[in-house]
Amino acid sequence: MELRSKSKRLMPLPGGDRRGAPGADAGRHSMRAIGGEGLGGRPFAGGPAIGREPEQCESTQSSQNQSINTPVTPVEDVSQEAPATKPATTKAGKPRVRMQWNDDINTFIMRTYYYITKLETDRTMYCKNLFDRFKLQYPHLNVSAQRIADQRRVILRNKLLSDLAIDNIKKEVRDQLISEEQNELLSTLRSENAILSDSHNSSFEDNLPLNLLRTQSDLTISPTSLSTPQTLSQTQTRLDPSDTQHAKSRNQSDDYIQSVTDMLETALTEYSGSDPTARPRLPRLRGNKKLYQLVDLFNNKILSKFYTADSDINHIHTLIYCSALVICKQLGYKIEPQNTHKHSRRSFRKPAWQVRLEKDIEKLRADIARVTQYITNNERSENLCNKVELIFKKNQLHSSHERNNRRPEEFLDTLKQKLSLKAQRLRRYKKALERKEDNKLFSTNEKVFYRNLGQQNKSDRDISEQGDKELPTSEDLKNYWASIWEKDAEYNFEANWIKKEENRFQNIEEMVFDDINRDDIEMFTRKMKSWKAAGGDGVHSFWYKKFYILHDILGRVISDVIKGNINLPQFLTTGVTIMLPKSKNTKDPSQYRPITCLPTLYKLITSCITNKLNSHIENNKILSEEQKGCRRNHLGCKEQLVIDSIILKHAHKHKRNINITYIDYQKAFDSVPHSWLIRVLQIYKVNPTIITFLESAMSNWKTTLLLNEIRTEEIPIRNGIFQGDSLSPLWFCLAMNPLSALLNDSNNGYKLTHTTSICHLMYMDDIKLFSKSDQAMKNLIEITKTFSTDINMKFGLDKCRTLRIVKGRVNASQNFNINHSFQSMDLGDSYKYLGIQQDKGIHHIKIKKELTQEYFRRINTLCKKRLYSKNLFKAINTFAVPVLTYSFGIIKWTKTDINKLEIRTRTTLTKHNYMHPKSAIQRTTQPHVDLKASNKWLKLGALFPETEGFMIAIQDQIINTRNYKKYILKDPHLITDKCRKCNRQSETIQHITSACPNLTQTDYTHRHNQICNIIHQKLAFKYQLLTGKPLPYYQYTPKPVLESSSHKMYFDRAILTERTVHNNRPDITLIDKQNKLVYIIDVAVPNTHNLHKTITEKIHKYTELKEEIVKIWQMDKVHIVPLVLSSTGVIPRHLLSALRNLDIPESTYMTMQKAAILNTCRIVRRFLQDDTSSIPNSGNVTHLA
Repeated sequence: MELRSKSKRLMPLPGGDRRGAPGADAGRHSMRAIGGEGLGGRPFAGGPAIGREPEQCESTQSSQNQSINTPVTPVEDVSQEAPATKPATTKAGKPRVRMQWNDDINTFIMRTYYYITKLETDRTMYCKNLFDRFKLQYPHLNVSAQRIADQRRVILRNKLLSDLAIDNIKKEVRDQLISEEQNELLSTLRSENAILSDSHNSSFEDNLPLNLLRTQSDLTISPTSLSTPQTLSQTQTRLDPSDTQHAKSRNQSDDYIQSVTDMLETALTEYSGSDPTARPRLPRLRGNKKLYQLVDLFNNKILSKFYTADSDINHIHTLIYCSALVICKQLGYKIEPQNTHKHSRRSFRKPAWQVRLEKDIEKLRADIARVTQYITNNERSENLCNKVELIFKKNQLHSSHERNNRRPEEFLDTLKQKLSLKAQRLRRYKKALERKEDNKLFSTNEKVFYRNLGQQNKSDRDISEQGDKELPTSEDLKNYWASIWEKDAEYNFEANWIKKEENRFQNIEEMVFDDINRDDIEMFTRKMKSWKAAGGDGVHSFWYKKFYILHDILGRVISDVIKGNINLPQFLTTGVTIMLPKSKNTKDPSQYRPITCLPTLYKLITSCITNKLNSHIENNKILSEEQKGCRRNHLGCKEQLVIDSIILKHAHKHKRNINITYIDYQKAFDSVPHSWLIRVLQIYKVNPTIITFLESAMSNWKTTLLLNEIRTEEIPIRNGIFQGDSLSPLWFCLAMNPLSALLNDSNNGYKLTHTTSICHLMYMDDIKLFSKSDQAMKNLIEITKTFSTDINMKFGLDKCRTLRIVKGRVNASQNFNINHSFQSMDLGDSYKYLGIQQDKGIHHIKIKKELTQEYFRRINTLCKKRLYSKNLFKAINTFAVPVLTYSFGIIKWTKTDINKLEIRTRTTLTKHNYMHPKSAIQRTTQPHVDLKASNKWLKLGALFPETEGFMIAIQDQIINTRNYKKYILKDPHLITDKCRKCNRQSETIQHITSACPNLTQTDYTHRHNQICNIIHQKLAFKYQLLTGKPLPYYQYTPKPVLESSSHKMYFDRAILTERTVHNNRPDITLIDKQNKLVYIIDVAVPNTHNLHKTITEKIHKYTELKEEIVKIWQMDKVHIVPLVLSSTGVIPRHLLSALRNLDIPESTYMTMQKAAILNTCRIVRRFLQDDTSSIPNSGNVTHLA
């Protein structure tokens, strides 16, 4: 067959001889180019062309002259002359001509190549795309895709286009890509499921702002240069953007804005006046560029049209909800109806792959059982034989490399191996699913992730998965909690101590209430967690935080609500209480912990009140010193524990008698009467406007209990504090505050000195009493009991304890029981106070052991979860490390103890493959900054005092930037804090020194180059690449190539590689020819907080280049040496190590530090002197000397 094929190929082609037969009408002068014009013949070898037609020459010449003044048509002059007097023909009988790749076609190929590869950042299937565009532009040229790709390489290799032309093409393509990127924003936003990708932006414009609110000229698509190739060598004018394109872009922008506005109008029409708790649920959103673009669009173009200065709180809330709803729909999120919960809807159904694998495993086990019975049992039934025969037919092939199974034992082995494979696959898939779900949960709801890690406190998801847990009915839940909240209790109006408390504070000034303003709203929303569980209305804090244009009107309507000018909507005082189990007894309604989710707007209102109330309390010193709950700038529990340990140590050291009582309340927050909450505000002279508002709000407090699918009716709260906002704990502390005065006035405390005594410590409702004798303790308990009874609070006797210490020892001779109600502690008993077990003191050794065990239990639990690296170490620092840090300052930890913890921590990480056994031990704790080296410039004192003082001011961040003026100096005349150069980011000192995109190609490059000069000159003189006297670094100009017999050094020179390596141009490349070593040196001057990140990025950046150098240059070793120091002269430890690696004197860092500091000071001075906001041309790069 092959021979016949070859013989056929040797025969003449249809149409005559391939070289041209006589009379075939394909003579030398009858050839035509693809465009239809005649072609001249190729000159004969060895001499000039003879017999050439003069008319043809004139025609060619005239066409060339004409092309000077007219645009060149791509199809003209694309072929050279025919190769011989008898032209060759193609298989179809057409004349075979040779392509002439002129400058027009070459320019088109290079421009199209750079365009479709996005400046060589994405070369996926570029050959096909390049071929398609070429055929579209030149449909009459018959070339293959491979030939076009080869021509691109020929252009670069043979320099058919100059370097200047290539650079101009790249610049044009870069501008076109940037323009198209901006214009694509509008079109992609019109598709609900579009995903905006910015993967290619960083390669050519790291700081490109993608903002929908650009001017129309910025949003205009630049004319594509791909449609008409341009010849750089000819005087041809490039077309500017046309008016049609301007109009088209503007219309697209206006059309999209109008469509979004129409959606918002429709939503407002649908939901205005409706019950906010019955509206569809708003989902949590993942932060991405498109989300923030939509938010900016609403802030700048849309929201201002839908409210006025007279809008009320209901309208503003509905506007925020509808705006969030429209954005969710634009992002393609599914909007769910209210009262639909994912955990109840999904019921944790097994995925399809798990069902399939489990069925396969079950079938394989059944087949194994049948085959085993077939082998071991001589009496085989006909049914068994038939089934086994089918099994054998299905499993004849064990593997493609072996013969088929023949014996029953071989079939059995095949089945067992398949079973092992399926079981392993199931385990692997389950682990992958668990890892995916854990990381997703950690990213979306870190708090729930930590709660699920607990062995005792399991979430409702765990209970529903078990399936055998009984849950209380809706009636049981409601009846139990209603019995606590619905009763309308009163305090004792006749109590004598109330009058005393009023007299203590009768001389303080009444609290002043100022209207809520925009700054207050910004401050409070900034502190809120964006996606914390919302209340019944479902509006998360994110929307209040990001719709900053509404902050002014929000401040006004909140002020009107507090003043009573607008009624507080009912839905704001309605909570949703999630019931979480506290124990395995899930049938008992009392064994649940209620967590109430309040509407975000209500929490915003109470945050405003809390801030003003805190200022009033601090200015008048209302809260007693013994109460450390809800006190700003205090350590809370740790502060109380330190004081407590001092008291216990004092009694033990001086062998003093001391009586201690621990008091605990039953459901303290749920027991305080509303009448007492209002009265205590009146006693402490809180503004009557706030009191009236809170009294009105309390009358409408109600909540709904939610447990899985169980949802109760609304329960009114007539007793206790509505927990869930920032006001509740502070209000409770005020309600308990008179007790401190009563106890202090009794003079029954324990004396530390002749003038100092202490009788109690309080943290919220946790009270610890101290007395000098039994009778004094009885008096303190009686006072506490009287106060608690007067405000309708009861002791939790099962948790109350007393302790008697005589001469520094626990008295166990008798059962000391005060009033026969509190259980006394004997020798060996302990009580957990504020998280620390104690009796007559703190058992440091025992507690350290318990804390260590819990610390490593949490670390092991986290390591088994297989979180991503970032999530894992964040979880360790959040979930495990605080177990130890809470005890620091209370428990005696020695350096040896800390070292042991570090060693065991590294061992644990190594055991779970998170650290290599041979890794440096400093990896986990080593500070990345050398403090001594970083302050060396101060110690040397080689700078002018003005420069030194200016740099210290930069490091202290007290430079007069716009951000500093607006937020520190509170300049009322400053409109914006945006950078005066780029007008994109906030003008902070960090932005000025290393982050402004308008300084990247000028001042930052100049600073970078001066530090490169220092290193380059040091290396050049070290390896005798230069001779003579070294120059000052600011006068030195590195040469691109320096070479000697032993070394070669490149400066800012690209390294050619076999395959495409994007990062192939390091600052300095040092080649040791004798030892076959290469040092890739790259310099960076980032901000201080980016030092470690920059070092890591530099190493990763040149990894591919390192591998190519090893293969191409055949080197033994290639070192990547990043030289990084901060813009303010901070020296990382890695820099000193890198200098040692280059065998450069370590003191070189001082010169580098000085250069960085001087240039940074110059940059900041010049920046602050420029008060203009104009953006200079980024293409004009100037290196300042």
